[in-house]
Amino acid sequence: MSTHKLSIIFIFGNVMTTKTIKTILFASLIAAMILPFSGMDFAEAEQEVDKKQRINDVSQKVKEAKIAHNIEKDNVIKIYKEYFSIKNSDKDVDKVRAKELKAQLKVLDEKGIKEYKIDKESHDKLLNAQKIIEASNLPFVSVGVDTKLKSVFIDFDTSLQSKSEKIKDQIESLIDTQYSVEFTTSTDHACTSQSAYCNPVIGGLKIITSTYCTLGFPVEKTDGTDGYITAGHCYVGKSVQTAKQGGYTIGTSTEEYNSGDCDCSFITKSTGRASAEEVFSGYNTSVSLPNKVNPTVGKWVVLTGAATVPLHGFQIGQVNAVGVTYNGITDTARVIGASAQGGDSGAPYYNLYDDEFFGIHKGGNTTYTYMIQWDNIADKLDLVS
Repeated sequence: MSTHKLSIIFIFGNVMTTKTIKTILFASLIAAMILPFSGMDFAEAEQEVDKKQRINDVSQKVKEAKIAHNIEKDNVIKIYKEYFSIKNSDKDVDKVRAKELKAQLKVLDEKGIKEYKIDKESHDKLLNAQKIIEASNLPFVSVGVDTKLKSVFIDFDTSLQSKSEKIKDQIESLIDTQYSVEFTTSTDHACTSQSAYCNPVIGGLKIITSTYCTLGFPVEKTDGTDGYITAGHCYVGKSVQTAKQGGYTIGTSTEEYNSGDCDCSFITKSTGRASAEEVFSGYNTSVSLPNKVNPTVGKWVVLTGAATVPLHGFQIGQVNAVGVTYNGITDTARVIGASAQGGDSGAPYYNLYDDEFFGIHKGGNTTYTYMIQWDNIADKLDLVS
């Protein structure tokens, strides 16, 4: 809106009559009525410029955040690799060093959590905008809140890139909150691969279903039934309901979902092989994960996908949003920095140093991966926490 200044006019040399005063007042009134309307075109133009600038500013912040994240990620990987290599050493010097490295990882976690904290009013406003987008007819792949950038992120498939301006106009008509838009190719990860026979059965192993997925974690139902979890889309609507590991059947999916807040499946154990609450680490060893909790935004996590680990080793990323709707599933956690591919569906996410299991892999794109959080899995499948 244009800004109009009040001018005080001094008239010298003439004696003003009542008629003259009335004329001036009338002219001033007309001017006061006309000026706001004459400025409307300029105001609309300014608003349009502001809109585009706002979108560009957020896009730039997203790019800068990714660059900064990659730099910090390299540092985290360096520390974690050293920590992992000496974590179980009996040498006193290694024990001391491992303690130092664990403290460094904890500081990085605390720093990340702090960076994602914002005031309740701003958070509620962003969450409300997310709900509006979720209820709209926009063909988004994922939508959620990035508290670090104080914006709503909305991702679309690359096939819609040509309609980006129209999509942004639709978003503008729905919310007045800061947001970012990205176009990526997203898939639920599941495809062929092979695995070795493992005893005990642990998380992160390749399992043969109707295609191939990753075993998430050994679990127990509240009624005492032993089994395993993996992604529900590995079984929903599929003719094959068994799970083979290392060439032998270890169980059958007796409960599977790919809707609401859970893409998860319970595989009832049928093998005589033992199970352990551990995850294959990527170095032919395993990590014990006795604690099962939901991830906190800002936490650094490890993703052990059966397809990715043999090619690229364990993957490290940072949880940068929770409560995200992705490919029809609500309340997922979004992770930046961890690579994944077909065959990683159901793979476990866990903590760098606190022996915590967070959830299983649903899918992802070229920038982010998406996690089904533990509490949603436990509630849906009636598991012992």
